[in-house]
Amino acid sequence: MAEQLEASACFTKIREAAKGIDATVIPCPLLVGKLEMVPLAILDCDDFVAAVTGIRPRAIYLAEDEFEANEAVHAELLSDLGGDDEGEGGAGTLLDLPAVRQLIRRWQKHDNSVSGYTARFMVDGVLHFWGAD
Repeated sequence: MAEQLEASACFTKIREAAKGIDATVIPCPLLVGKLEMVPLAILDCDDFVAAVTGIRPRAIYLAEDEFEANEAVHAELLSDLGGDDEGEGGAGTLLDLPAVRQLIRRWQKHDNSVSGYTARFMVDGVLHFWGAD
């Protein structure tokens, strides 16, 4: 809980820094793809804010990720199982299992709450990134 409050406070600092330099703030989720082909600077909160005020990018991409129990539980189980969600002989998927449905129901009270933040901008071919779960 304390980490979430710290992440929220950092996200606010980044928004304020962007406003202070008149950068355009673009709400946009991070699309994971061929990031290994892009030079990446992963920064902590204070360094990201300092980079924003020092480099003065014209656009900053911000995203608040919302938690959704169904997706989160399914993704976590798939990662544990190596990505296989097919039941044998057409037995259905993981989401059809009673224990999985019960786990999802237990976590649904957190649906639509913020589960993570990302902020990024690109300057001179380098993607500058801050993120927190």
